[in-house]
Amino acid sequence: MSSCNISGPIDSSLATLEKLSIIRLSLNDISNSVPEFFTDFSNLNVLEISSCSLNGLFPKGIFQLQTLKVLDISNNRDLHGVLPNFLPHAALHTMNLSKTNFS
Repeated sequence: MSSCNISGPIDSSLATLEKLSIIRLSLNDISNSVPEFFTDFSNLNVLEISSCSLNGLFPKGIFQLQTLKVLDISNNRDLHGVLPNFLPHAALHTMNLSKTNFS
């Protein structure tokens, strides 16, 4: 659902989709923080939420999702967080944090 003119926070009803494996919401005006319930998606492979005017603290548990292969949260200047120690067996192979405030 990239570039679909979605605005406002991510609806909490998305949390009921426990088997969700791909979230592509880039280029929408979400203008809110990344929901903590994203850390509950144990099958998540792809999370692309770049250029969404996201803000606040990024849920560090998302980095610990063992199935996550692609993470793109770039171009969200008001999004911040700290990179954790990554698990050696994690599937993550592509990560874009450019134009964010990670340390």
